[in-house]
Amino acid sequence: METLKQYLNNFFKRHQQHLQACYPGITLHRLTSELTRHCTSHGLSDLKILNAAFMSGADHKLDQFFQGLEKGIPLEYLSEESYFYNFPLRVDRRVLIPRKETELLVEGALATLHRLAKTSLAAINILDVGTGSGAIALALALNYEGKTPVTITAVDISPLALVLAEQNARRLRYALSPHCCLKWYRGDCLQWDWKVEAEYHLIVSNPPYIKECDKRSVHSQVLRFEPSLALFLPDEEYEKWYETFFSKLKKNLVSDGEAWIEGSEDHLRTLQSIARKLDLRAEIKQDYTSRDRFLVLHRGDCG
Repeated sequence: METLKQYLNNFFKRHQQHLQACYPGITLHRLTSELTRHCTSHGLSDLKILNAAFMSGADHKLDQFFQGLEKGIPLEYLSEESYFYNFPLRVDRRVLIPRKETELLVEGALATLHRLAKTSLAAINILDVGTGSGAIALALALNYEGKTPVTITAVDISPLALVLAEQNARRLRYALSPHCCLKWYRGDCLQWDWKVEAEYHLIVSNPPYIKECDKRSVHSQVLRFEPSLALFLPDEEYEKWYETFFSKLKKNLVSDGEAWIEGSEDHLRTLQSIARKLDLRAEIKQDYTSRDRFLVLHRGDCG
């Protein structure tokens, strides 16, 4: 009888073409690491399990892993974990899998947060719009090094996403800055009146930014498994949606505050124009591949 490690090796050989299509650049080493993580996350914590005898159909939890690979389910959903910025984050199909590019948004927002903490402010208010798994909000709370009290209000339209975000916060509670207070609220960023705090010094958001017409350029794995609500906007509503979003942002951003918004390289210039028409100063920042990825916004009345 094969060991689990031998079964995995043979599975990789048999399905290599399919695996490369679903998981570009996947290697046997990466797959072994993912299987180990899957075992750990499902209570199979004995690392010797790779050398134990294995027969397909004999272990439901292990069978789930291989069946998931055959279906092309994202590896992060199989293990229910993603490593973001500098911490592990629980993820499943209720939320998007956080991308490496979003870590640049966190870096920019943290720099702003620490700059604000060195001023004479008595307290700092942050708003995270479309928090999903809580990735951005938690990254800020985990890495804040100042002493000024910070309130981070995280909002999402999906109640299921918020349940997961709060679970992530509880798991990480002992590592969070003692000077940060996290609040979680359900709301549509276009309809919610944002009155939980009167004004925000920093607003961060990774909103839906892909047009429906651009779906053809999106990897099939994303289309099949990640929540469309967090990804797509109807073509005919796209520019109006952002006009409303930026109008609310301007109303609730303090005069010397800052907003970091992630967006699509195909439409970021258009969004920059929309922001400028609303008298917001809008600077485009690029990602690791030198593609337009972020808008950094300031109120036009701040000099």
